Amino acid sequence: EQLLLRFGLNYHFDPSLLFTTGYARIATSSTSDSFSYYELTQEDRLWQQILLKSNLHRVFFEHRYRFEQRWISKPTNNEFKTRLRYLFRVTVPINSKQIEPGVVFGSFYNEVFIQPDKVPFDRNRAYLAAGYQFNKVLSLQAGYLIQTVGNQSKQYAQLLLNYTPDLRKPEIKK
Repeated sequence: EQLLLRFGLNYHFDPSLLFTTGYARIATSSTSDSFSYYELTQEDRLWQQILLKSNLHRVFFEHRYRFEQRWISKPTNNEFKTRLRYLFRVTVPINSKQIEPGVVFGSFYNEVFIQPDKVPFDRNRAYLAAGYQFNKVLSLQAGYLIQTVGNQSKQYAQLLLNYTPDLRKPEIKK
Protein backbone atom coordinates (compact mmCIF):
# COMPACT_ATOMS: atom_id res chain seq x y z
CA GLU A 1 0.00 0.00 0.00
CA GLN A 2 2.81 2.44 0.68
CA LEU A 3 6.39 3.32 -0.21
CA LEU A 4 7.97 5.66 2.33
CA LEU A 5 11.44 7.16 1.86
CA ARG A 6 12.58 9.26 4.82
CA PHE A 7 15.88 11.06 5.36
CA GLY A 8 17.03 13.20 8.26
CA LEU A 9 19.97 15.09 9.69
CA ASN A 10 20.63 14.80 13.42
CA TYR A 11 22.14 17.16 15.94
CA HIS A 12 23.20 15.49 19.18
CA PHE A 13 22.93 17.92 22.09
CA ASP A 14 24.11 15.12 24.39
CA PRO A 15 23.63 11.31 24.48
CA SER A 16 20.07 11.65 25.79
CA LEU A 17 18.83 14.53 23.59
CA LEU A 18 18.70 14.49 19.79
CA PHE A 19 17.20 16.97 17.31
CA THR A 20 16.41 15.86 13.75
CA THR A 21 15.09 17.64 10.69
CA GLY A 22 14.24 15.82 7.53
CA TYR A 23 12.30 15.15 4.36
CA ALA A 24 10.02 12.28 3.39
CA ARG A 25 8.45 11.22 0.11
CA ILE A 26 5.45 8.90 0.43
CA ALA A 27 3.52 7.19 -2.35
CA THR A 28 0.27 5.54 -1.20
CA SER A 29 -2.21 3.51 -3.21
CA SER A 30 -5.59 2.56 -1.84
CA THR A 31 -8.14 0.25 -3.36
CA SER A 32 -11.85 0.76 -3.49
CA ASP A 33 -14.32 -2.14 -3.46
CA SER A 34 -13.08 -3.09 -6.91
CA PHE A 35 -9.49 -4.29 -6.99
CA SER A 36 -9.09 -2.82 -10.46
CA TYR A 37 -9.18 0.80 -9.19
CA TYR A 38 -6.16 2.32 -7.47
CA GLU A 39 -5.98 5.92 -6.29
CA LEU A 40 -2.39 7.09 -5.96
CA THR A 41 -1.53 9.78 -3.43
CA GLN A 42 1.89 11.45 -3.38
CA GLU A 43 3.07 13.27 -0.28
CA ASP A 44 6.10 15.46 0.32
CA ARG A 45 6.81 16.06 3.96
CA LEU A 46 9.21 18.24 5.93
CA TRP A 47 9.56 17.29 9.59
CA GLN A 48 11.36 18.25 12.77
CA GLN A 49 11.65 16.15 15.90
CA ILE A 50 13.12 15.98 19.38
CA LEU A 51 14.07 12.59 20.81
CA LEU A 52 14.63 12.12 24.53
CA LYS A 53 16.36 8.92 25.68
CA SER A 54 16.70 7.41 29.13
CA ASN A 55 17.06 4.04 30.75
CA LEU A 56 16.26 2.25 33.97
CA HIS A 57 18.81 -0.53 34.38
CA ARG A 58 18.51 -2.54 31.12
CA VAL A 59 15.18 -1.07 29.99
CA PHE A 60 15.59 1.76 27.46
CA PHE A 61 12.95 4.47 26.95
CA GLU A 62 12.42 6.99 24.15
CA HIS A 63 10.01 9.91 23.88
CA ARG A 64 9.77 11.39 20.38
CA TYR A 65 7.95 14.62 19.54
CA ARG A 66 7.59 15.28 15.79
CA PHE A 67 6.07 18.20 13.85
CA GLU A 68 5.24 17.59 10.16
CA GLN A 69 4.42 19.92 7.26
CA ARG A 70 2.70 17.85 4.55
CA TRP A 71 2.01 18.62 0.86
CA ILE A 72 -0.45 15.99 -0.39
CA SER A 73 -1.21 15.49 -4.10
CA LYS A 74 -4.26 13.45 -5.01
CA PRO A 75 -5.79 12.86 -8.45
CA THR A 76 -8.61 15.28 -7.60
CA ASN A 77 -6.92 17.95 -5.47
CA ASN A 78 -3.81 19.17 -3.63
CA GLU A 79 -3.70 20.18 0.01
CA PHE A 80 -1.35 21.32 2.77
CA LYS A 81 -1.65 19.90 6.29
CA THR A 82 0.32 19.90 9.52
CA ARG A 83 0.45 17.19 12.14
CA LEU A 84 1.96 16.51 15.56
CA ARG A 85 3.13 13.04 16.56
CA TYR A 86 4.13 11.63 19.95
CA LEU A 87 5.86 8.25 20.25
CA PHE A 88 6.75 6.33 23.42
CA ARG A 89 9.12 3.36 22.92
CA VAL A 90 10.48 0.73 25.29
CA THR A 91 13.38 -1.49 24.21
CA VAL A 92 14.78 -4.38 26.24
CA PRO A 93 17.95 -6.27 25.27
CA ILE A 94 17.49 -10.02 25.77
CA ASN A 95 21.02 -11.44 25.83
CA SER A 96 22.90 -8.43 27.21
CA LYS A 97 22.46 -5.38 29.42
CA GLN A 98 23.01 -2.96 26.51
CA ILE A 99 21.94 -2.57 22.89
CA GLU A 100 25.21 -3.51 21.21
CA PRO A 101 26.40 -5.66 18.28
CA GLY A 102 25.16 -9.24 18.52
CA VAL A 103 22.22 -8.41 20.80
CA VAL A 104 18.68 -9.72 20.40
CA PHE A 105 16.10 -7.24 21.69
CA GLY A 106 12.39 -6.76 22.15
CA SER A 107 10.69 -3.45 21.42
CA PHE A 108 7.26 -1.91 21.93
CA TYR A 109 5.98 1.50 20.95
CA ASN A 110 2.76 3.45 20.84
CA GLU A 111 2.42 6.54 18.65
CA VAL A 112 -0.41 9.08 18.57
CA PHE A 113 -0.96 11.43 15.59
CA ILE A 114 -2.75 14.75 16.24
CA GLN A 115 -3.75 17.36 13.63
CA PRO A 116 -5.05 20.89 14.22
CA ASP A 117 -8.39 20.16 12.61
CA LYS A 118 -12.06 19.75 13.52
CA VAL A 119 -11.25 16.15 14.48
CA PRO A 120 -7.80 16.35 16.13
CA PHE A 121 -7.21 12.59 16.47
CA ASP A 122 -5.66 11.36 13.23
CA ARG A 123 -4.42 7.84 14.11
CA ASN A 124 -2.73 5.59 16.63
CA ARG A 125 -0.07 2.95 16.06
CA ALA A 126 0.86 0.19 18.48
CA TYR A 127 3.90 -1.96 17.59
CA LEU A 128 5.56 -5.02 19.09
CA ALA A 129 8.77 -6.45 17.61
CA ALA A 130 11.85 -8.60 18.08
CA GLY A 131 15.14 -7.48 16.59
CA TYR A 132 18.81 -8.14 16.14
CA GLN A 133 21.57 -5.50 16.33
CA PHE A 134 24.23 -6.43 13.72
CA ASN A 135 26.60 -3.57 14.53
CA LYS A 136 26.48 0.04 15.75
CA VAL A 137 24.56 1.26 12.67
CA LEU A 138 22.53 -1.70 11.37
CA SER A 139 19.62 -3.61 12.93
CA LEU A 140 16.78 -5.81 11.71
CA GLN A 141 13.31 -6.01 13.28
CA ALA A 142 10.31 -8.23 12.65
CA GLY A 143 7.14 -6.92 14.20
CA TYR A 144 3.39 -6.62 14.38
CA LEU A 145 1.65 -3.26 13.99
CA ILE A 146 -1.94 -2.28 14.68
CA GLN A 147 -2.92 1.07 13.16
CA THR A 148 -6.21 2.69 14.12
CA VAL A 149 -7.63 5.50 11.98
CA GLY A 150 -11.00 6.80 13.18
CA ASN A 151 -12.87 3.70 14.33
CA GLN A 152 -11.16 1.27 11.93
CA SER A 153 -8.02 -0.75 12.65
CA LYS A 154 -5.66 -2.57 10.33
CA GLN A 155 -3.02 -5.09 11.26
CA TYR A 156 0.38 -5.36 9.58
CA ALA A 157 3.36 -7.67 9.74
CA GLN A 158 6.49 -5.56 9.33
CA LEU A 159 10.09 -6.23 8.49
CA LEU A 160 12.37 -3.26 9.16
CA LEU A 161 16.01 -2.85 8.20
CA ASN A 162 17.32 0.18 10.06
CA TYR A 163 20.57 1.81 8.92
CA THR A 164 21.66 4.79 11.03
CA PRO A 165 25.21 5.89 10.23
CA ASP A 166 27.00 8.31 12.56
CA LEU A 167 28.86 10.79 10.36
CA ARG A 168 30.23 12.85 13.24
CA LYS A 169 34.00 13.04 13.56
CA PRO A 170 35.21 10.76 16.34
CA GLU A 171 36.46 12.57 19.42
CA ILE A 172 40.21 12.54 19.86
CA LYS A 173 41.15 11.48 23.36
CA LYS A 174 44.13 13.27 24.86
